Amino acid sequence: MSEEKKPIKPNNLEKNEFESEYLRTKNIKENKFENVQFGKQNKGNKKFIIFYIVFVVILICATILAIYFTIQNMEKQEEIKQEENPITNVNEVVTETPKKEAEDKKYAITSYQETYDENAIKIIQYYDANGTVTTNREDLSPSDEWINFIQIDGLKNKSIQNNINERLKNAAYSLYKSNMGVSTYVFANFCNILSVEISGFDNNITLNIDLATGNDIKLEDLFLSSAPINSYLANALYKTLAWEDSNTNSEDEYDLDMSKVDTSEYEEKFLMLINNYNKQKDKLKYTISSNKISIYNLLTPNILDVEWLNNVSIEIDLTECIEEVAMYKKFLTAENIYENNSIGQKDIIVFTDAYTDYFTVLNYGKIQDNIFMEEIAWTFNEEKDLKVPMDYIKKLSNLQKASLKSKTSSSNGVFFQREYNIYKNEENEFYGITVSSYQAKCSISYFENDAFLDFIKLKSQPVAEATLLSFNEYVQKEFPNLKISEPQIENYYISFTGEYLGDTEEEAIAKTKTKTETETETETETGTGTGTETGTRTEPEREEESFNEITSEPLVQEPEIQTELENQTQRQSEDETQQNLETSRN
Repeated sequence: MSEEKKPIKPNNLEKNEFESEYLRTKNIKENKFENVQFGKQNKGNKKFIIFYIVFVVILICATILAIYFTIQNMEKQEEIKQEENPITNVNEVVTETPKKEAEDKKYAITSYQETYDENAIKIIQYYDANGTVTTNREDLSPSDEWINFIQIDGLKNKSIQNNINERLKNAAYSLYKSNMGVSTYVFANFCNILSVEISGFDNNITLNIDLATGNDIKLEDLFLSSAPINSYLANALYKTLAWEDSNTNSEDEYDLDMSKVDTSEYEEKFLMLINNYNKQKDKLKYTISSNKISIYNLLTPNILDVEWLNNVSIEIDLTECIEEVAMYKKFLTAENIYENNSIGQKDIIVFTDAYTDYFTVLNYGKIQDNIFMEEIAWTFNEEKDLKVPMDYIKKLSNLQKASLKSKTSSSNGVFFQREYNIYKNEENEFYGITVSSYQAKCSISYFENDAFLDFIKLKSQPVAEATLLSFNEYVQKEFPNLKISEPQIENYYISFTGEYLGDTEEEAIAKTKTKTETETETETETGTGTGTETGTRTEPEREEESFNEITSEPLVQEPEIQTELENQTQRQSEDETQQNLETSRN
């Protein structure tokens, strides 16, 4: 019988190995499954991480761009501020601001009664016609094309003077073209400022010079640092567009009707203008006068559709920004820069014009705390010797001044203006003098506070010429505080020796004829031209009596005084009596 085999039991060592193998195999299977799951999870995590990184990068880029554009915008704003009020670094803010405030206070107009002086220089006009240079335009033929330039004389510093003269001459010659004339116009000659426009056929050049240094003057230098120049320019353009677009009343060319004007495009044009100004600040073409600044090169066809834009300007009205104007004080110097300070008119009310061309000024300014007197004589006629009529006019002026002082109450203020026009009759040998007087009264309170501001504004109106009070209706409408009297017109006729001849040309002719005939008869009777009848007045006595006769009546028209018509009637009666006496003697 065969022996039955029993299963062999593994010993402990073998058992352990078996279990280890089993467990290893099991673990491998389980690990494979876990690895597959982990791999899937891993792929999802990677996508999330990539998305997160991209999102963060986008956010960072957006933030960087936002910061960049913010900085750019801030820099642009700062550049604009720097252009209007240059400050190179933050530290300068501390020092610049008080400095500019101090300058503004120093240069500002503090009273409307402040005055300014004309520059003490001679301005000489030259004319070059085909190489022939003369100071007398009458030497030129009407057919001549000439270059007109000016030269100045009177500065102590001859180097600065020569440099300015060279610039003035070169600028005029640079504009000359064949058969095209060149003219030079002086707009400002005061407070050490010289402003000149040199105009050719299709272009112009402007020079604005500080006479103390010879340097050019920038537009912003004419104002305080705080002045809103952009606003002034916008307002100036508005007026220009308004004049172009409005329907002007035919009866009053200064009365604008804006009711039918489309102003919707004005704002866009304002922005264009300001942009032009910012681009051309250092090369503006402009001229300066006592009450306005005219700027030529800011207008473009898309702003103003006008031919010859080179010679079209926009004007800043200085009477609308009086408190920000610095030009009357900014260029003055502690030391006098002129050789002869007696040249030029002095003490002119700011923002009003001086009387220089064609005028002789007899009185200008306050002759008393409550009286402002302005007297001028037109002396533009060709007569060289005006001594006789001017001496007579000065006597009339002195009498008028005394009369004003004695008859003006201290409770009133007075503006008094007077014009003298001289006419010469060669044939009959006499002068005619027409005197036009204008007077405005006001309360003393108004005179001391606001009257001169109104006076300044009135003088700058387009309707105002040599005088302003003659525009009675306009003045009374715009400035009711001024009580305007009716203009007073007087005529005086005097001989070439200054003898009073009457109030009318007929009287003057009659007297000069009578005098000529009497002298002829006297020469015939005596055989000489020196004899006179016994009892006849001598020439000095006659001159004194004639002058006393015309000036014995008060020259100011007041209710209690005889009217001018009564005065003239009385004089005429006295003259007729005198003529009858002379006739009876003869």
